[in-house]
Amino acid sequence: MIPVPLPRIPAVDEEPLEKLREHRRANPRPLSPCVDQTHTEIAGYYRSVEIGGVVAIRHTQGHTLRYDIGIVEGRDERRGIVYVQERH
Repeated sequence: MIPVPLPRIPAVDEEPLEKLREHRRANPRPLSPCVDQTHTEIAGYYRSVEIGGVVAIRHTQGHTLRYDIGIVEGRDERRGIVYVQERH
């Protein structure tokens, strides 16, 4: 085995890092507009839209939040289901 010398790690100036930290504290990452919605509020939202009405559909996967637009096509009140056709 042959030893390979590693390059020296340069010293980091702390001033730019502190400015970045200050900026992040002053401008926190915005939360999604639906972050505090309850299941009851979401159900009420979909139940209040008439058939043919437009709704926003929230999708989350892999820490990614995406909204799509859909149209209410029907509902089954007995089972509490709203049928939505996504528009891509």
